[in-house]
Amino acid sequence: MRVENLGNKLFLITLLCAGLGLFLYIRPMLFAKDPPPRLQDRLPEAEFVGRIQIFDLAREANSLLFKQKVPLREYMTADFLLSQAKNYGIDVQDPLYFFANGEDEYGAFITLTDSSKLSPAFQRINQYLQVKDTFVHKIKVKKLENLGLYVYYDKHYAFIYKGPALNQRLGHAIYAKYGETSTTWERFNRINRFKNETFVLYSQHDAFKKYGIDYGMMAFTCDSSNINLKTYFHSNYDLKIKQKPKGAAFKINGTPKTAIHLHLDITEFRKDKKHPLYKIISDYARRVSFPTDDFLTAWDGDLSYLQGGIQMVEEEYIEMGIDEEFNEVQVRKTKQVPVKGFSAMMSVNEYGQQLVSKLFAKGILNKQGNKYRFLFSPPVRINIQPTQLSAYTSNGSPKIEDETESYVLFTYKGTPVKVILNKLTKRDIFSTVQIDAGSLLKTIKRK
Repeated sequence: MRVENLGNKLFLITLLCAGLGLFLYIRPMLFAKDPPPRLQDRLPEAEFVGRIQIFDLAREANSLLFKQKVPLREYMTADFLLSQAKNYGIDVQDPLYFFANGEDEYGAFITLTDSSKLSPAFQRINQYLQVKDTFVHKIKVKKLENLGLYVYYDKHYAFIYKGPALNQRLGHAIYAKYGETSTTWERFNRINRFKNETFVLYSQHDAFKKYGIDYGMMAFTCDSSNINLKTYFHSNYDLKIKQKPKGAAFKINGTPKTAIHLHLDITEFRKDKKHPLYKIISDYARRVSFPTDDFLTAWDGDLSYLQGGIQMVEEEYIEMGIDEEFNEVQVRKTKQVPVKGFSAMMSVNEYGQQLVSKLFAKGILNKQGNKYRFLFSPPVRINIQPTQLSAYTSNGSPKIEDETESYVLFTYKGTPVKVILNKLTKRDIFSTVQIDAGSLLKTIKRK
């Protein structure tokens, strides 16, 4: 009996020890505080979100700043920004995260290394801009009166904001919880595209939906001469449009004001009249009674358009005159009129002539003497061939050659902008917006 009682006591002691050990093991997990929220947990939902690698962006832009002789460029170098950031406790080697809603709201979050250094920074700013203290959620916030900017900072981050929803945005940042990342930011962070770029913008704006686009992204890059905005759009639908390796286009001499070169395979696209893009094209075309179905049936995917320079063309007009018997009569005369240089060409298949007939029937194409007009275009000559339709204001047909690049070139407020179609996949569109940096900086300087 004593041996049995001793065995029971040992078993009980062992069980209690095991229970105590288990309790001591899981106690930190039972009573542990929730981990503090990460910076990405504090970021709000917005129409546009993105990140900037400030230090790397400054290094990338260095050659452009110095070649274009940008004023105060020595204060924009990576080394200068790094030294100033260290002085004020700002970490410019961690990403700055920003967001925006339309034109009236934007904000940014940046990591701090030593928040105590920001107080002298505001004292210095106050010498040039009025800085006031205000309270939101019973927390002190700095306000830059002249700019309408609010700045809140704690030990680890600073929040810069301008807009009508300060209470909401700051409340979300202050009371954020670990792991509760906003939907838009969570999706943005999962996408690997443009991971190594210094400036990335992401949006899943509602305006994209009518074009069948799920979301879009843009990355900023530059060299010494150009600013390049690499863009990417992901479609909810199969695009059903492919790129051609090359296609017919006008040969360019000089620099036209406007140019369009497209080389596409639309074989599958023209069959799907329920495609979102097909519907959009049809809706716009319907406003001028343009025959979309006939156009897409006849078009073989190549389009070339040039506009620029001034050409003199003969334009016919009617003048009232008097005959030998002093009766009023209409007299047809011609005069030389300056018009913008204009050339347009599209590749066609066996339905090209049928499209031309439809344009005449709709009144979109009209004959004027020995020339023609497309709606409000200047008088043009037309050249109809089995594989091409072309129209031009010059006396002779512009030279046509094979072109491998698809792009749109135009001038915006004196700055040349070139949009290059880089790649089309089943549901993805890749392009680059190339902006002439010298022209852009001259325009900004004039303003």
